[in-house]
Amino acid sequence: MVQKKFVMLFILLISLVVMSACNNKIKETTQKEDETQNDQAEVPEMPDEPITLSFMLPWDDEMFANYIKDDVEKHFPNITLELVGLTVDAAGLEEAFSKNMNPDIVLAHNGYEVLKEFDVAYPLDDLVEQNQYDLDRFREGLIDIARARDPYGENKLYGIPFEDLVPVLYYNKSIFDKFGVDYPVDNMTWDEVIDLARNVTGEKEGTAYRGLTFGSSWYYSFPLSQLSVNGTDPETGEVLFTQKEEFTKYLDLIDQIVSIPGNFEQEMESTFVNQDVAMTLHHLTNISSYVEAGIDFGMVSFPVWKDKPNAAPYKFIGQTLAISKHSENKLAAFKVIEYLTSAEKQTKNASLGRISPLKDLSVMSQFLSEQFPDNDFNIEGVLSVPPAEPPVYSKWGPFIQINPNDFYSDIAVEFIESGEDPATVLRRMEETYQTKVEEEMNRN
Repeated sequence: MVQKKFVMLFILLISLVVMSACNNKIKETTQKEDETQNDQAEVPEMPDEPITLSFMLPWDDEMFANYIKDDVEKHFPNITLELVGLTVDAAGLEEAFSKNMNPDIVLAHNGYEVLKEFDVAYPLDDLVEQNQYDLDRFREGLIDIARARDPYGENKLYGIPFEDLVPVLYYNKSIFDKFGVDYPVDNMTWDEVIDLARNVTGEKEGTAYRGLTFGSSWYYSFPLSQLSVNGTDPETGEVLFTQKEEFTKYLDLIDQIVSIPGNFEQEMESTFVNQDVAMTLHHLTNISSYVEAGIDFGMVSFPVWKDKPNAAPYKFIGQTLAISKHSENKLAAFKVIEYLTSAEKQTKNASLGRISPLKDLSVMSQFLSEQFPDNDFNIEGVLSVPPAEPPVYSKWGPFIQINPNDFYSDIAVEFIESGEDPATVLRRMEETYQTKVEEEMNRN
């Protein structure tokens, strides 16, 4: 009897094992079928009917036609693009709406906060998924940076990168030859570049040469951006300039550069174009002016901090394309953005001098090829360092921008012109910016 019960129990256990295996097999098969169905889900097509899309960005008609309108309308014969040639900021959006101009697509070059303020911001994640749009096409870090600027703090995507900002280190070969110093190379640290600058600063054959300059004061903030530090508390708006050691570290670096004897006297008017500056930190798009000036120059990747060797300047990707919440043609607008960020279109724009955000190096290998077909500009080298991680997002700012409104650049200018120590300058600038934050809080 016991033996019979044992046999029955054994058979029951075997049956349970078999049933479990079958259930797992069914689940796996169902899951695979679901995945296959998702993979084979029909991607929506561009609608067939004639559609007019308005495009808001601060360009003129010729620029808009050359880089966007003509090729889009050729690629999509049923699409007509109209330009709303205004800056995408509070004043520009107010003007557009007052004239009953409701843009479908905007160049979010001033961030997404202003889009949120005017109830224009629209997350693109669903459209990305529905259209099986591959975000991996972009260079490392660019999508992370865009998501970090979600004005609602939910890490959603409110803009697709259209163009990039790439600062580089230019050097004048003839000046290095005069001083008998080796040329800069890619992936140099700030310490190495500053040492190099000391060796090419001085007088030669009656000409005073400066070793290292910034292309303009707008670029002063880029070394700070590599440290991924936020300037305000995201919750309270408290300004953190004196609390974060990165700010002191940054001003110490600026001090090393301006303190090189003969490198930074205020009355000096030497420039890279005048060929009395050995190295300058400037934007990749300055190539044209340097070629036309007849400079025998080279360029390498932007210097990095010794303890952050894989952190090029963090740039808010202001050159992102966003779709208005109120657009009645969101799918068509997304299809236009998809085309504008295709390898085909990006290669053409790159050949004309626009900086592509795509990671496919064959695209940027064509940079400025229309104007300078025989030049090798070391594009792969200058793009070899990924951008620093975005700082903790705070709606109170301040943000790194290449424009005169960059408060971080103002800190550097104040430091250089005042001659005071970093702590004193940071304390004063902290008080100044705290006033701005409080005004913004009261306004809201």
